[in-house]
Amino acid sequence: MGLRITRLRPVSGFSAETGAAIALFGSTAIGAPVSTTHTVAGAVSGVGVANRGTTTTWSVFGRMAVAWLVTLPFAGVVAFLVWHLATLSNRAASAVIMAAIVILAGFAGALLALPIAATIKVIAVDVVLASRSNSPPDDPTTDDPATADGD
Repeated sequence: MGLRITRLRPVSGFSAETGAAIALFGSTAIGAPVSTTHTVAGAVSGVGVANRGTTTTWSVFGRMAVAWLVTLPFAGVVAFLVWHLATLSNRAASAVIMAAIVILAGFAGALLALPIAATIKVIAVDVVLASRSNSPPDDPTTDDPATADGD
């Protein structure tokens, strides 16, 4: 997460994680609801602002903030609909509809994960091969290794 918001060095990462942990423990101690993702993102942004040698990419933080604002009402609407589906008078119809929703969500998650998983696999293989040959890995943004060299 931190690499997209600001450049983190070991001391910056330590500071962000320690700050986030203290904030999480404090929120838990007083019984306040807290999101670890929000807390860590805020801590990383704070470290980026405090560290004069780096810049903070506010557009990434802004997209995350918009996503957080959209997530709350969307989750409420989905929970409302699921509750109404689960409390239908016809239990068999309710079970079928709920199973269909779970299956569709699983398929959507699997489809979204495919390109990311393939990219990670290519990068991991390149890193392993590079470490064995002591040469830099290929550019993971190209689809064809033959075209990465300009051939």
